Amino acid sequence: MKCIVWLLDKGAEGMFANSLGSLKLNARRFWDENLKLILDFGLSDQMRSFLDTLRDELVYVRSLTLPKPHDVVGGDPGGGVGVMRTRVEISNILKTVVEALSLSVDDYLICDCDTAFITSPEPLPMPSAGGQISIMKEWDVSDGAEVEMKLCRSSSFVGGVVPWGYIPRISNQLGMSDQEFISVPTYNTGVFGFRAGAEFSNEWKNTYDLIKGIVDDKGLPIFSPFAAEQNAFSLCVFRGSITISELPRRFNQFPPRPPSSWPDGTVIAHFITFKKNQGEARYSLWYEIRDRVLLHGLIPVELVA
Repeated sequence: MKCIVWLLDKGAEGMFANSLGSLKLNARRFWDENLKLILDFGLSDQMRSFLDTLRDELVYVRSLTLPKPHDVVGGDPGGGVGVMRTRVEISNILKTVVEALSLSVDDYLICDCDTAFITSPEPLPMPSAGGQISIMKEWDVSDGAEVEMKLCRSSSFVGGVVPWGYIPRISNQLGMSDQEFISVPTYNTGVFGFRAGAEFSNEWKNTYDLIKGIVDDKGLPIFSPFAAEQNAFSLCVFRGSITISELPRRFNQFPPRPPSSWPDGTVIAHFITFKKNQGEARYSLWYEIRDRVLLHGLIPVELVA
């Protein structure tokens, strides 16, 4: 059996409601036949009550605690940072949760809350032989051309500025040359798949902890806590300690490209930076899906962002 997993706290539950509703709306057969697992790091009572009504539809909720401040880059697990930090341990966590719930799972698909399902995710894109995770490289559009996004960019660092003066320190502590560090591509950890039994969390956590320990002359973190888990993953891939298969873009399609130019059979639309830029026209599809979810009565109106 397949299992789609969301990790969230109360701050993301409005977006999650739309993600969950879009799966039921646009992939009904998959919904009926497979598991939906929510890892709850502090949902509202209203959301928990609603999810409890879906137990007969193979929707499961497991409450987990946020990590301690000393385990998180920057020391504050609030604001979603603690949830993202917990994702580095996902293969270990799911093994424990699935056993506790007495579930049988073959394949997992991890999804951010700002994702919406356009059609069924069947068949799930699991890694090919030798790969541990199916995941997509990050990309952007610059001057009309697609560009591969790199770890060494402003959003990776505290203050939103690349600390060029600290690059030698960073690369030395990561055990690579300056040029290697600057060239590391990033992978979007908001959508990825893996088979039950895959073990990669120890490598991911160790690299996160390595990033956490890289500080400036005042002893303050250099890396942003909001990008640390994704950057840790990308470093693991670059070093070869986690092996991947390329996830087809149709399983993790970003705006800014309009839907008319998306790959045929797009499965998941990933509305990155939604909370910051939700008024932009590129997010109109999100609202169209939300309106259809509400029209069909799939999610209570007060729960949807």
